[in-house]
Amino acid sequence: MYKTIIIALALIFISCQSGLEKQYKHSSKEEDLLEVSKQITKQELKQLKKHITELEEIGGVLTGKTYKALLIESESIAYERQQEIEQEKRKEEERVEAEVLKREVQNKTRLLCANKWKIREYAFQLEIPDNSEENVALAKQILNKAINIKDVEPLISVIQETNKTFVKREFDETTVKIFNNNNKRWKKYLPDGTYTDQSGDEVIKGTWEFVDANTIKETRPSDSHIRRKKKDIFFLTVKTLDENTFHFYEEEYDYLNSNSIVSSSIVMKS
Repeated sequence: MYKTIIIALALIFISCQSGLEKQYKHSSKEEDLLEVSKQITKQELKQLKKHITELEEIGGVLTGKTYKALLIESESIAYERQQEIEQEKRKEEERVEAEVLKREVQNKTRLLCANKWKIREYAFQLEIPDNSEENVALAKQILNKAINIKDVEPLISVIQETNKTFVKREFDETTVKIFNNNNKRWKKYLPDGTYTDQSGDEVIKGTWEFVDANTIKETRPSDSHIRRKKKDIFFLTVKTLDENTFHFYEEEYDYLNSNSIVSSSIVMKS
């Protein structure tokens, strides 16, 4: 009698267990999963069934595990697989980006090294937040200080680029010729990462490299009188580079503070 009561209570306890709380049994798997399906989403059920099938095929541990524990396992495995997929996707995207960058740099290197370059236009410019009268006036003041040439009428303009506004002061043609040593100054970039900058009898050599598709890093000897600044490393932001024109921006001076950088806008022709 007592034994019958215990068995009856056990059956009642088992019957009261929800599908997720039941332990896996191969013999009752289909019925149990049918009950479990009422407690979880279709996607979770699909994931759970896949996990159980995979464990059954490889002889994995199923005995003693509840369907809830198996569901948690399946979610963890699915998350890890998704992370692996995303990581592989990122690696492939990075590989493609690197390949595109490599081809772009190779093409620009070919263009850069194809000619001797001579300066044809030279200007100082200052980026401003917007082209308000106050900002333009202040920029002009800074640029007039940067370029102080007697008897030369300043050529001032406001130029708009993507998300940027500059006030630009150009050197006149006569001044550019002087700076260009009456067309006797030229610069030659070589594929081995070196360059020659010659002005009259002075020959200056340095190194160069693309750090990205639109930025060239140059090193220049500190004892050159061609240099206008006492630093060794320069970064050139490439604006145009084709068979005939090499236009770039180069940081120059800080006249007010770290937020007021005057840069050179240099156009070189082959």
